[in-house]
Parts: sequence; structure tokens; C-alpha cells
Amino acid sequence: MSSSFQTALLNELSRLPREGGGIYRVYHFATKPVICKYPIELVGGGAFSQSSMIHRLILIAHGSSNQESPAFVCGMEIMEYKEKSTDHEPSLVYISKVDTSGYKAPAPITSLMVKTYLSTHSNCTTHIFARAQPQYLFHRSVENPSKRAQSDRGLIAWWLRVITDTSFLTKLDAWWCIPGVDDQESAKRETRVTQDLKLGQVNWHYGYSYDDNADPKAVIPKFPDDAKARLLKSYANYDNKDDSEEEEDDDEDDAGEGDDGKDENDTKEDETPSSPMNNNDASSDDESDEGSTKQAASNPGKIKDILADESHSMTVREFWELLSIGEECGSGKLTGFFVIKGDPAANESGEIKELAQTLTKDQFTVIWNHLMACEFTSDESNRTSTANFTAQINECLQLESGYSPIDAIPAGESNADINKPKRPLQQEKPSAPTVNVLGGSFIKRRKT
Repeated sequence: MSSSFQTALLNELSRLPREGGGIYRVYHFATKPVICKYPIELVGGGAFSQSSMIHRLILIAHGSSNQESPAFVCGMEIMEYKEKSTDHEPSLVYISKVDTSGYKAPAPITSLMVKTYLSTHSNCTTHIFARAQPQYLFHRSVENPSKRAQSDRGLIAWWLRVITDTSFLTKLDAWWCIPGVDDQESAKRETRVTQDLKLGQVNWHYGYSYDDNADPKAVIPKFPDDAKARLLKSYANYDNKDDSEEEEDDDEDDAGEGDDGKDENDTKEDETPSSPMNNNDASSDDESDEGSTKQAASNPGKIKDILADESHSMTVREFWELLSIGEECGSGKLTGFFVIKGDPAANESGEIKELAQTLTKDQFTVIWNHLMACEFTSDESNRTSTANFTAQINECLQLESGYSPIDAIPAGESNADINKPKRPLQQEKPSAPTVNVLGGSFIKRRKT
């Protein structure tokens, strides 16, 4: 549903209040589907099925006027897996990174971007690893005085709020878990969450979504840059080859037939998170470094002994206990794991044409490296980097038709319009229902 995501995102941006709205510019890149191993082993088979993966990068920039150069606000890295390369839609999604640059847009764009993606992927099972880090996508943005990085507690609370507030197509089950924190009430106290989790379209469950006695290798997916995958790789009975990464062979084939689209905080809702989230980093306005956690202290000796015991068959429960005392999720840190179990029945029928700029894996890497070479220490450097990045896209990719990000112009009601007294109900004439179609005045491609 990636194409409906881009359309939905542009619609949401165009609905923002026009008062101080400026222009939002959406950059959407996706690789053609690449043959890879499915992140979860075949049941009882000890092997991985051949699947395909699409790697996505979404960036949103904002300019306060037509004359002002836009600056990146936020971005998101996503990996979408199809269990079979012939499937029309992905069945498994990993939101790897969410980050903000420190630029203050007039609306909470980061949460809007994430919620729009989640709502248009209600058919997929989505995994998120929330670990607070100062920056991920925007180099040196940690030096931007306007950017306030999320605390680990704030980040987990932000994700909980964003998922709860997402408008899914149907009621979905979701799990959240903080390794080392045993129950939901304790987790809510640790993260200072006061939101009623029974609201919205999510049935929340605390803990992991796997059977206690299951083999972790058979049920826990392996994603790149994920603490669970790294611990699984260290497990003595696990295959030494890192299956979390797609194949790196030079002769690796694209999946499908070359048709674009068939081939790949506590942050308050009125504030834009401004710091990256590891694998997910919604930066937030929660700056406080809150006290010690109730997690178990790190015990590397115990982990080493268990992992070295090749005769021991580890269970999911034991795996999660090791995770809670490991270096990444223990030692006084709080990390959050989220799983949203999608409803395959919510899948759209038929194939959907890709609206993102589709790239080869090598082209995607070039784009990624150009972004990593930019600097975001201030709004001024941000605007310069955004302009340079845009110019480099066409130069390095040498696309025949050129690349043009898509602009969305906010045209929703301003605060003044919202507060205007309305005509009495009996004086209002019923109007014919209209379809919310974006006109050319709202969304336009930038000329290059």
C-alpha cells in the first residue's frame, strides 16, 4: 500500500491549517524489490524462505514561503518484506529509523508521517524497536540547539501514543514490551504514560507476541540494526551467517519484472518530535534524564555462559531474559519493542503502482550516502544541505526524466476560521458529498 501511503500523506499535509503553513515537500525513494531471505524461519524447517524486500526512505522538508529554501523536518527508513516475491503487498514491515532535524515546522509532521504510514499498512505486521539516540538520519543534528533529543522513556511513550492514535482500517492487536519490566502498570510508571490505552483502534497487550516455550529462532524475525537479531546471531546454535541483511552478491537479481511499484515522548501531540529514534527516534521535547530503571543490571558473564552452551535449547522466555540484561537493553537503559499485528483482510486487491522514485540498490546507497554527508547543525545549514541534496539526486542518478519531489500546500481551516461562529443549523443547505481529491493547486511537482 505504499502508493496509497504517499497519496494519504500528501492529503494529510494539504489539510493542515493554511495559516503559517508554507509548503511541505515530500521525497520518497524505494528500491526495486530485492531477493532476500524472509526474516522468519520456515516453521520447523530450520531454513528461510526466499522473499523480496523493498527499502524505503521518506523525507519531508518545509519552507515557510515560496521564496524561502525548504529545510528537512523529519525522515523515516522502512524495510518491507514480501513472504513470496510474487505477492502484491508486503506482509512484514520493519520501521528502522525515524529522525528529526531540529527544524521547527508549524505542525507535528513527524507523528503525522508515522501515523499515515501505519494506517495505510493495516494489512502488514509491523515491528518497531525504540531506542533513544541523538541522531540517525540527519548528520550533526544533535548540535542543532533547536533539537531536543528524546529520553528513552519519552521515546517509548511517544511511540505508544502515536500507535494508539493511528486510525487503522480495523481494530488491531498490538504488543509493547520493555525488556526487564514485567507488567504494563510498571511499564507505564517507568515511562510516565497516563494515556488510556483502551482508546483508539488498538487492542494493547503487554509483553512479547510469541509463545514462551517457542524456539526464538523460529518465531522472532531478524531485521538489520535490531537488538534481537544481534542476540540471536550470538546464540551458539544459530547459523553464523547474518540473515538479517539482504544478499550482497553483485549478481543479485531484482524481484519481479521491472514495473515501478511491482518491483520495492513523552512528545505532546501538538509538538513535533525533534530527535531521531534508534531504529526509531522520534525526537521529543522531553529533555530530562530521568532516574534509574528497575531493569536488571547487565550480566555479561551469564549471557556468555548461556550462549556458549550448545546443548541448551533456548526458549523465547529465556531469550527475553537475556535481552533484558544485555548491553543494549539492560545496564539501566529502557528500550521498547512494538509489534502491530496486521489484518490481511484489510489488503487492497490487485497490484498498486509505485509512486515513489524507484531505484536500484546501488542508486539507493548513493542517495543514502549523500544524505549522510549533509550537515544539520542549524536551520541555515539545513536549508543549504537540503538544496545540495536535491541537486545531487539528478546529478548522481542521471535519471532521464529528472527527479522532482512533490509539494503539498496546506489549505485547511485556519484557527480563525475554526473559531468563526457558524450559521444556525436550519440555515445551512445540504451539499452533495464530495470526494477528497487533491487539486493541482494543492500538490504539484517541483520544476527542475
